[in-house]
Amino acid sequence: MGWRLPLGLSLSPDAIRAVRIVRRGRRLRVAARQAVPLPAGALAAGPQGLAITDEEAILGALKETLCLSGRCPEVALALPDTSCVAQVLRFPELQARGKELRELLLWQAADLLPFPAKEARLTCQVLRREGAAGQVALLVAHEAFLSQVEALLDRAGAAPLHAASALVCLHNAWDRATEGRGSEGLLHLGGGALGFLLRQDGIPAYARSVPLAASDGQPKAILQEVEASLDFATGREGVAPPPGLILAGEGELGPIAAALEGALRIPAEVLGEGVAAWGAFWDGLPPTAMEAAAAGAALSPRRGS
Repeated sequence: MGWRLPLGLSLSPDAIRAVRIVRRGRRLRVAARQAVPLPAGALAAGPQGLAITDEEAILGALKETLCLSGRCPEVALALPDTSCVAQVLRFPELQARGKELRELLLWQAADLLPFPAKEARLTCQVLRREGAAGQVALLVAHEAFLSQVEALLDRAGAAPLHAASALVCLHNAWDRATEGRGSEGLLHLGGGALGFLLRQDGIPAYARSVPLAASDGQPKAILQEVEASLDFATGREGVAPPPGLILAGEGELGPIAAALEGALRIPAEVLGEGVAAWGAFWDGLPPTAMEAAAAGAALSPRRGS
């Protein structure tokens, strides 16, 4: 018998996707997968990020995907990048811990939030400390939205373990596949957003998420955002340029990867069976690029905040 991970769910305005993963030794296998479409507008952009406008539609879709969980009701959730703020912050002096650290991080992120800081739910991880300096990854979500999602999961009979943005879940999935090594750029597209993360030696060094209108989901607009992110990360943050890019998410990613590779002169691959580290990590067919966030949610470590 294999050891079952929590059911991985990804939430986006067009569908809820579920991936059930079983582990046997060091190998993983996708035991079941499903995508349940959502009616237009059930999950829509609002002034404070994403908002659920049709709870019954979301509840019905959740119940349908939860049929994959069998007797294990535990789920892990990948949220659309438009509903979260993910950042990597550097501090020349980082003495704060616990509640003081959380207050410092919220103060730093306050200008980026579409809702008051007091309505934020924050999770964070100190990535490294070097003397007095420190580097911290943070993820901030709107408490009201996340609580609403958790309440719907509870009504559906699930036990939510943790939630993160699709970008963070992509990092967690790739991190497991590469055993915490490598320095790549990760790009997640979908849910009306572009999420971009740079890793150095397996550790997040830069993260940025920006909304993308439906009309902007084209290679040219995406290329402009990736170029702006790279310029800022390498010029202002001192992050080394990535030797390659890995793409995941929704839509026609092949032409986008080709456009990025041609303009940036950096190899770009769509996450899938043909990507060596990803394909070798799985028994049988691995999760597709569209399922990567759900898989990453299931594979995410259960850390405290």
